[in-house]
Amino acid sequence: MNKKLLVAVGVVIATGITLLFLVFWRSQNTKPSTLSPGQGTTSSSFPTPGPETNPDNTISIKTENGGSIQTKDFIHDAETEKDMINPGHYHLGYRFTEGGNEKIPYAIDYIDTTDFFNIVLYQEPIVNSRRDAEQYLMQHLGISQDQMCSLRYMVGVPYSVNEFYTATSLGFSFCPGSVQIPE
Repeated sequence: MNKKLLVAVGVVIATGITLLFLVFWRSQNTKPSTLSPGQGTTSSSFPTPGPETNPDNTISIKTENGGSIQTKDFIHDAETEKDMINPGHYHLGYRFTEGGNEKIPYAIDYIDTTDFFNIVLYQEPIVNSRRDAEQYLMQHLGISQDQMCSLRYMVGVPYSVNEFYTATSLGFSFCPGSVQIPE
């Protein structure tokens, strides 16, 4: 089998695993609702899914431990793009263009119904790509490292980028329990 075929198969497998994880995780953590993200109501009988925007341009997102934190309103930021195929999904920062073959260092997706961030690293050295993604997200959300560690998130890398760390949630480098990658 030639190297290009192996890489292509690896990308397909890594993408499939990530998508299956997100679909499964989302199905376990979503509640049916007829409201759109950010759409409020005066009736308390309908929950508002996703983050709520406050007048001070912040939103509240749920954390891993069941609490919540205030972040900048990144949903309505110029650098955030709504996923046109998957309602309630957003792309932060770098994104792939249709038909493009550009090499981006990382991609960050946000799912508002679960307040989940999926970060995928696409360039070696992955220690640098992870650091860049961490800094971008921390600045974009306007939160501290401790708050970053409390987010619902996953940091992964496709097989085609790094065979050793694929299928592993690396975590943020500064969080307890994260995978430490030698420089």
